[in-house]
Amino acid sequence: MPILFLIILIVMAVVLYGISVHLYNLTISTVYRNEPPDDPEKKTDNSHFSRSSDQKTKERSYAGPDGNDKTHCQNQRYYFDTHKTEDIYMQSRDSLMLHGTAVINDRSRWVIICHGYSSTARQMSSYAELFDELGFSVLAVDLRGHGESEGTYRGMGWHDSYDVWDWSCLLEKRYKARDIILFGISMGGATVMMAAGHALPESVKGVIEDCGYSSVKAELKYSMKKRYHLPSFPLLNMASFVTKRRAGYSLLTDGDAAAQLRLTKLPVLFIHGEDDTFVPFAMMSKVYKAAAGPKMKFTVPGAGHGKSYSADPDGYRDAVYSFLYKYIRL
Repeated sequence: MPILFLIILIVMAVVLYGISVHLYNLTISTVYRNEPPDDPEKKTDNSHFSRSSDQKTKERSYAGPDGNDKTHCQNQRYYFDTHKTEDIYMQSRDSLMLHGTAVINDRSRWVIICHGYSSTARQMSSYAELFDELGFSVLAVDLRGHGESEGTYRGMGWHDSYDVWDWSCLLEKRYKARDIILFGISMGGATVMMAAGHALPESVKGVIEDCGYSSVKAELKYSMKKRYHLPSFPLLNMASFVTKRRAGYSLLTDGDAAAQLRLTKLPVLFIHGEDDTFVPFAMMSKVYKAAAGPKMKFTVPGAGHGKSYSADPDGYRDAVYSFLYKYIRL
């Protein structure tokens, strides 16, 4: 009887672990399967924008490599192809080889750009060009498990936030960077908010986040309920158990962007589309309220997830410029 009871316990444990692994894959892998692309040029449908007449997007022309004029959204695909780039590699604290693509202008002034889930550094070309126009050198990084960076899992920004810390130290040491801005969109936005709470070097002068979530837990709870009509308890708890074992962090207690913002005095610019149903617009209010340092916000009526720049490029650029002028003294 004791042997039979032990066998039953082992079978139950194996089954529960299998369920937990499945839930881990559900919450991490499938919740973000259909995340919209980061780069405005990738958009396929503008029908969800309901802009008033005084908010219409003004198209800006650009002469592409073929000499023909391109609209603002079309031109961005050429940025990394028409600029001299440098591949930069860095070993993470847990021995992963991480990759970044750099375009070097002013070696003392840099922006670190973080993409969203399932994207890559080179797909952030629109934002890279924006900062390039303002005179910044650009380092667009491939987050763990993305692009050319190593990693066996795609996390939710918590471990990536430590990598951003290390990238900023690398820029300070290798290029003598004096002014560094952290920029990210979606998961990248959450990543730079989380990074803000670390002991960053003094060269980091500010953070710009676009549609980042307030915490991993809050985003997964929202997604599970909205997309799959599933309760977060006990499913998220079980998935967190697997995440802790496999990736070394908890979905329930780690990756809290709002909590990290309470630890920093860095100025932060918050950007969000008011019609975002992927990372709900209400989350911006939570992170904005949590920020302990100087802060500004820019919202775009009618813009969905990651669409604020393509919806209002002039307003977006003006908000970024105003923030940088105020806190970096462009």
